[in-house]
Amino acid sequence: MNIDIKNCRGQAYDNASNMSGMYNGLQSQIKQYSSNAEFIPCSAHSLNLVGSNAAEYNTNCTQPTHLKKLCTTRWSSRYDVCIALLRGYDKIKDALVTISNDDLQKKETKHEALSILKKISTLEFAFMICMWTPILKRFNATSLTLQSVSIDLSTVVKLYESLESYVKEVRNNFNQYLLESQQLCGKVDFSTKSSRTKKRVLFADETSSKGVVHEGSEKMKNEVFLKENTENIKIHAEKLIDIYPDDIENDFIEEVIQFKDIICNFSAENKSSVLNMLKALIQSQLSSTFPNVEIALRIFCSLPCSNVTGERSFSVLKRVKNYLRSSLSNEKLSALSILKIVAKRRYIYFAPGVFNS
Repeated sequence: MNIDIKNCRGQAYDNASNMSGMYNGLQSQIKQYSSNAEFIPCSAHSLNLVGSNAAEYNTNCTQPTHLKKLCTTRWSSRYDVCIALLRGYDKIKDALVTISNDDLQKKETKHEALSILKKISTLEFAFMICMWTPILKRFNATSLTLQSVSIDLSTVVKLYESLESYVKEVRNNFNQYLLESQQLCGKVDFSTKSSRTKKRVLFADETSSKGVVHEGSEKMKNEVFLKENTENIKIHAEKLIDIYPDDIENDFIEEVIQFKDIICNFSAENKSSVLNMLKALIQSQLSSTFPNVEIALRIFCSLPCSNVTGERSFSVLKRVKNYLRSSLSNEKLSALSILKIVAKRRYIYFAPGVFNS
């Protein structure tokens, strides 16, 4: 497209080392040509990793895949798995009992059904379902917003902070989830497995002390459940000038101090995001008064936050290519992929055989 790579101001990929590696990854290769092309990990992928690591931290968090197919990269599938188990808990148990007692089934099938029945009948499993379902619902809703093509970094940070605050509030709901899980499975106590307590070798200056061993609900709770002033504006403005010396002039410091008072006259909607702030600045015809502020806002809005939308477009291209790959040239494949993506997003459907002509 004859676009100079030196003008690149932002790049975003998933967390794969060949893309995000700071030494040999693609982001480091691009930064060799444009030092201001700041790398931002894909917010949706990062959120997915946070949830995955949290769910895998304890062995009790394993989610069965028998009712819904579990996809490790789509939070909607994780939420669908949990909500299906929560809503159909009794029917699932009845089905497993029927399978385990059916003499027409293979021994392996009967044994597997009985093992699953024992697992999901425990209070630990019921507690995990009651706890993770609302959490995954908020993760899924946040992930969908992070995949928006119009999202900016300020919104990403706000979403992350709100989700973190929500999880902190959830920590206070242990008794509520315990009551719900007891009603779900009909059991009162957690199953405790006795194990030999490991003793640490004491040094010469240490005294012997016994650690607290939690059991039952206490074990579950502790091991599983548990405006800026002008001076600061000047400091941050100076840092921004140092980062983008080819884009922002020294007048930016005075501009941003004056612009701070202009923002007060903007409507609440125009102040809701950096993108709306930029649009309001342009529509009010103040770009000539605050040129460096406009450039800074443009740079901020151009920084990519997520690349999942692009990956889904590649998935559409893969389906088209697999369907007619033996008889397509590159030019025709490209045209068909664009038509397919547009048709999918705008709900336009073509009759079979239209493309053959």
